[in-house]
Amino acid sequence: MSSYADTSFLVSLYGRDVNSRSAISLVKEHRPVFKVTPFGETEFTSIVFAVTARPKGWTVSEAQAMEEDFTDDLRAGIWQLEDFPPETWARARELSRRHAPALGCRALDALHVASALVLAADDFYTFDRDQAKLARAAGLRVLGT
Repeated sequence: MSSYADTSFLVSLYGRDVNSRSAISLVKEHRPVFKVTPFGETEFTSIVFAVTARPKGWTVSEAQAMEEDFTDDLRAGIWQLEDFPPETWARARELSRRHAPALGCRALDALHVASALVLAADDFYTFDRDQAKLARAAGLRVLGT
């Protein structure tokens, strides 16, 4: 079975936030091997370091440690790094045309869901409620929300 995790899930898995226990529990229960694209990897880094600017966010050293742990896991093959398929763009536009009027989904949501679809993921892990709605509408099984 193939799985895709958006960055809300991955950040909760590597950092400590309100969803971390749920993320750890889901990974222990289902043992997914997530497909991760360079887009997901880049967004992970962006979010982890952006949180350092918040008053109760992580320190820069905590963010660096999270990024290092994530990168080490990618290199070790715990998560499967996949190229960002070019057809993901067209699929994201299609999802936006079809579902944005009713769901109000954003481009990043559509790119994550399109990535999961193009990479043939069966499961979509997220804590983002709007993204979960789009993933369900696209036919993916959603875990996390």
